[in-house]
Amino acid sequence: MGGTSADVCLIQAGRPTVTHEGEIGVFPLQGPMTDIHTITAGMVRIVNNNMVGALRVVSVEKGHDPRAFALIAFGGAGPMHAGQLAERWARQR
Repeated sequence: MGGTSADVCLIQAGRPTVTHEGEIGVFPLQGPMTDIHTITAGMVRIVNNNMVGALRVVSVEKGHDPRAFALIAFGGAGPMHAGQLAERWARQR
């Protein structure tokens, strides 16, 4: 499999989480923006491991219980990974 990327964001009550600091490459950004964590990799196993880590970053590490949310996969190759992610995430709890 070639390169792929995934964007992860926690959505509560129909609204994406907002942050006021971010970056594009090496350029810092300030101001309100959707809090998205992006991962990239070239192999499915690495991608899935990184995505599980990204899910943890936007949920558990910010004090949210991921069992209270639905995993919704969209865009690019995200849906291809969703089943494996849900399975791995359930095993890690």
